[in-house]
Amino acid sequence: METAIQKGEIRVVWHPSGTERVISEKSVGLADRSLMPGDVVRRLIAGKDTQRGYCRDIVMTAALQIVGTKHVIPNVASERLQPLEEFTPDLAVCLESWVGT
Repeated sequence: METAIQKGEIRVVWHPSGTERVISEKSVGLADRSLMPGDVVRRLIAGKDTQRGYCRDIVMTAALQIVGTKHVIPNVASERLQPLEEFTPDLAVCLESWVGT
């Protein structure tokens, strides 16, 4: 039976362990909203005519961990990265019970 979620709480599943917990929404932050250029965005406040627009540009960075160490290099621009392997479009990708394309 799942734990009931109260106001101000969220249910999270931590990757890659799959551990599920109910925690305060103030104890976590959103790191990736997956916006792409051209996406329509709007700040929504009930009952108000709020700002709206579209995403013009994105900046992606990565935190790189050196294999076999605990050393992490933060904020590396994605433009500096090169793929180790090319993938064909629509290739199924699997990780444990997750399947994506």
